[in-house]
Amino acid sequence: MFGKPFDRRPSEMVRTLSLIRRAWRGEPVTVGGREVVVTPRPMQEPGPPLLLGGASPAAARRAARIADGFLPVRGRFYDEYRAAVVEFGRPDPGPLPQTGPFFLYVAEDPDAAWAEIGPYCLHESNAYGALARAAGLDTGFREFTDLDALRASGEYPIMTPRQVIELCRALGDDGRLTIPPLVGGMPPELSWRSLELIASQVLPHIDPGPSRPADYRVSVPTEEDHHVG
Repeated sequence: MFGKPFDRRPSEMVRTLSLIRRAWRGEPVTVGGREVVVTPRPMQEPGPPLLLGGASPAAARRAARIADGFLPVRGRFYDEYRAAVVEFGRPDPGPLPQTGPFFLYVAEDPDAAWAEIGPYCLHESNAYGALARAAGLDTGFREFTDLDALRASGEYPIMTPRQVIELCRALGDDGRLTIPPLVGGMPPELSWRSLELIASQVLPHIDPGPSRPADYRVSVPTEEDHHVG
């Protein structure tokens, strides 16, 4: 859809992450033939952690090489990621923590919210499911006939702020809850409703936990890294 051949996407990902890290450091970078300087620089040093998702052994190894963390699709290939991190000379990230659902939307009225976001969730699940079926892969995405079947599957849960707080506490101190803000063409204004509820009614009740050691972060990739998938 974006005119990027599959065999070029890994190297493009490596190149893009390198550009992002350099830009966050205040260095001028060339994008699309023009020089860009990002201001203001991020508050976090050397920038926010960069996490890569994936659903294959190659994606797990790529995340170990160039990213600060791995978001496996439904837990797949995390062991491969963990072994590769150690192989590349960084601290063992440990076993996959207790993890929340792959998708989560926060709303005061889950039924009303589902009527709004459900069609976008259905589109996403069916699009990814069709791609996986055509490629003969098991990525965890499936095709569904209608909204009721998708909601009954529990793949796209909608929770109230109180339910999210309870979920976070149940995941424990080392738990991980990732909340993708958008799915399947969902309008940003729908996403903002969820994010604003999280900011105002969930985060004030959540202990962020201890910070991670600095040496788990990946250094800025060198030019030669751009050519490695």
